[in-house]
Amino acid sequence: MCKLVAAKDDPDTDDYFDALEGGNDDAIQTALSTVEAKKLLSIMQERQAEWVNRWVVEMIRIAKPGAPVIIELLAPPYCQKKHDWGGVDSDFWETGVEKYGWDVVPGSITRVDPEHATRYNIVMLKNA
Repeated sequence: MCKLVAAKDDPDTDDYFDALEGGNDDAIQTALSTVEAKKLLSIMQERQAEWVNRWVVEMIRIAKPGAPVIIELLAPPYCQKKHDWGGVDSDFWETGVEKYGWDVVPGSITRVDPEHATRYNIVMLKNA
């Protein structure tokens, strides 16, 4: 489970945490529909994007100039698929060079969707 900003004893998030601990899909969906839960999911997604950025920056750093950087089996965001680890959506990759300053060829970032998979892969080239 992700680290969330709100404390478990915060009355505004009790339903959310109770639903997560109970594992009941209906209760989780109800709890996620609250404003507080949506705010928590937004914060969680921002933190997930920052973590993925740090991971990508390190992979780019260790790649040789001009080499492909391949990131496989990326999960969709938790808000899109609740029963997965949580990842980032395609918009993250489209804005990565500009937003994070990745040292890759700007037009080289390509999404590859394997057949019969719920996850996806990303391929990009490090600048030469």
